[in-house]
Formats: sequence, structure tokens, C-alpha cells
Amino acid sequence: MTNANIISAAFMVWGRALYKKTSLSQVAAELGVTKTALYRHFRSKRDLVEGMMGYFCDDFARSIRSGYEEAQGTAGAAGRCRIMARTIGEYFCREPEKFVFFLVRIHGNGDLAEQLRSRGIDISRLEAEGGEGRIDPVLFRRILETVCFWVAHFHRLRWVRGQLPESAEIEAELDRQERLIMGGLGLRPAAPDFAVLEERCAAVLPGISEHDGLLQAVAEAVAEAGPWNASMDMVARRSGLSKSGLYAHFRSRQDMLARLFITEMEQLLAYTELCRGFSSIPEEQVYLVIAAIAGYLRSRPQIMTALDWVRVRNLDLGIKQEPQLRRLLAGIAFENTGMAVQDDPRMESVAQWILFLVVNTTVQLFRFDPPGGGLSPESFRKMYRFVASGLEGCNF
Repeated sequence: MTNANIISAAFMVWGRALYKKTSLSQVAAELGVTKTALYRHFRSKRDLVEGMMGYFCDDFARSIRSGYEEAQGTAGAAGRCRIMARTIGEYFCREPEKFVFFLVRIHGNGDLAEQLRSRGIDISRLEAEGGEGRIDPVLFRRILETVCFWVAHFHRLRWVRGQLPESAEIEAELDRQERLIMGGLGLRPAAPDFAVLEERCAAVLPGISEHDGLLQAVAEAVAEAGPWNASMDMVARRSGLSKSGLYAHFRSRQDMLARLFITEMEQLLAYTELCRGFSSIPEEQVYLVIAAIAGYLRSRPQIMTALDWVRVRNLDLGIKQEPQLRRLLAGIAFENTGMAVQDDPRMESVAQWILFLVVNTTVQLFRFDPPGGGLSPESFRKMYRFVASGLEGCNF
């Protein structure tokens, strides 16, 4: 048994549970050895996780190096982005266990860029090139988030069934991702009057009612401690109720989180549908959807954090029927994409992608520009251009 054997087993067994449980006993059982035997190689679980991080970064850097070098020699930002998106997407499609590790343990913490630089892969050099070769770093983040979303979508059913994708399936998926990244939803908008559309959404933004107060307490507890550590006691202290009083409202902690998720998603969908009705022009309707989601989340920072926990950790809340996110885009005629039929199953996935981008962007803005610091709408306008028409419609 080697360090590499142990690390590979940890990717497998911890990844199956999306890192909700990470015990050394699980790894030992996978390898058919005692837990004591693992300690001869790694002194603690923390040492093993650090070993996984190093192994992942080495493997990732080695796998994307040829694509990185090709991008360096390519003129034009759109071409560079296309090459890097396909290169990274292919790695994650072929390596589902490492993709889960990246998504749960690395994505969003800022460490990966420095790790890659130390291995000779400096993405910022692609971003910093002058002239038409320069990549906008904010736009590049949206591209990588798009790759992550669709790779996760690609793996979801296969992961449950324990199936590895065939090469032909991977190539078809990469082609689909590339078409979306390059052309977006196929809209070719003249720039909408962003400020007017934003004002219309802001004018009807719902406040937080007394009925929402208890769920607000749930959201604050989840934002502080995360969904697995948010206890009924924490919610009771914030709501002014006794712990026994909470059970008059929620059957369990899982029920409490499910009610938060369902209630907030229904309110968000209703608000977005209202805002989308301010225009009948598809290009404006798409931006109204983005502006409405962003405005709603910014007005509820604790709830936004709680929903982000659910999204990132793929939490099982026992919800039998989740809100139909295709409602976000209902009635918009995407004539250039073949998605004008509203019962097309792709509409649900596209709506999830847009929500994913908006939540990611809003969370990032709150991290670096906290409430009261002034959140620039330009980030969401850039996102709209990318969603609507892909790299072909973006000005670098």
C-alpha cells in the first residue's frame, strides 16, 4: 500500500458522499486494511486531505498544460477562452472523483491559482495580455463556472449509477459546452437600457414580512454555521422561541431547511416572473430575470448564503418535488436556440445554469464588497452579455 493508493481511495469513498463524511475508517475499509495502517502513511485526516490537494493540483496542471500552451500561442481572447474551457472541461468530464473534490474542497477559495502558478500554469498571464488577446478575468470566471455547472450536470446520473462516461459522450458534451460558451442563448441584443430595467425590478422588490421572520432565523443560523451544524437551538435563540416551540413549526432540522429552501425559491420565482413581465422583448426579458434574481438575493444576504450552501453541498433535503426553475424563462422565445417549446427539458437546465451564475456572482461580490459597500451592477450586465450571446457578443 502506497500514499497514492490511499489518496485514490479517499477520492473514491469521500467523493461518493460529496465529502459530507470524511473518516479515515471509510478509507481503511475501502482498502481492506486497518485504520492503524493508514497512520503509517498519514499522521491525521488533515495530512491526508493536504496530500489529496497536492495530488489533485499536480494531476490537473499536468493534464491542462498542453491546452494552456496552445492558448498562449493563440491570438484573440475568445479563442484563448475556448481552448481553456474545453481543456478544463475535458479533464473534469474524464475525472469525476477529482471534479467532486475540486467542487467541494477547492472551488471559490482562491488557492488553486497559486497552486497552479507554482507548477508553471499561470492563468493570469492569459488575462493580462494586452490588445485583443487580453481576457477579462471576471468574464473568465463566468466561463469556468459554466464549465463546472455543465460538467456537474453531465456527471449527475452517471455518478449515482457508478458509471464512467464513454469518450464519445465526453466529446459530445464538450461540443455542447463550447456552443453555449461561444454563442450563449443565441440572442444578438442591441444593449438594453440596463438602468431602466433595474429600476423597474427594484420598485417591486418584496420586503421581508413577519411571516418570513422564522425562516430568516433559520437562514441566519445556516449562514453562520452551515447546514450540517445549524441546530434547532441556534434557530430558537434567534427567533425568540423555545426549542420545543420550534417543533410546532418544523418536524426536524431537515424539514426546517427544506421549508427555507422551498419558501424562498417560490418567492424568488414569483418575483422574477413579475419582473420578466415588464417587457415582451426576449433580450430585455433575459436581463430582467438576471436583475430580479440578483436584487432578491442582495436584499436577503443570510438567505443567499443559506441557498448557496444548499447549492454547493448538493444537500439532500428530502424534497419530493422541487420548484420548477424553468418558470424563470417561461414565455421567452429563444428562436435561435431551438428552445422555444416551453416543455423542452433543456429549459430547466438552462434556468438552473443562469441561477447558478447569479448566485455565484452575488456571493463573490458580498465576500469582496460587503453589504453597504455598493455592489456594482456592471458584473450582472457582463453576465447578461455572456448568457445572451456568449463570447461572440462580449467586448473584450
